[in-house]
Formats: sequence, structure tokens, C-alpha cells
Amino acid sequence: MTEDPELSIAALSNRDRQLLLLISSGSSALEAARELHVSLDEVALQLLRIRRLLGVSSTAAAVKILLGGSEP
Repeated sequence: MTEDPELSIAALSNRDRQLLLLISSGSSALEAARELHVSLDEVALQLLRIRRLLGVSSTAAAVKILLGGSEP
């Protein structure tokens, strides 16, 4: 994980946050893509970028950071 998760979280765009919240509520990547009116490939790339930004290896860890927890 990055040294200061709060700085990384602040760097997330509103769209990044929206995507992670959809995933955290149980939406699949395909469902999130439909909700956000983007392709499944775009969601996959956005999730990869988010994971890199937060310094984690899984989307679940990124969601946990966003929701105020620490990396599992």
C-alpha cells in the first residue's frame, strides 16, 4: 500500500469513487460498466489504474481503503 493512503484517496476522481462504490455494493464489473455507460474494457482499465494509484493488488483492497479500512 502507498505510504499515505489519504493522499492517494484524495487523488481519486469522482468517477473512480463511483466505480469503487458500485463494486462495493455488489455490482459486477459488467454491471458497473452498464451503469456508467462505458465498456467493460474501460472498467477493467480504470480499476487497474485505481489499484496502481492506491498501491494495492486487488480491487477489494482498493474498496477497503476507500471505505476507511486498511489493506487486508
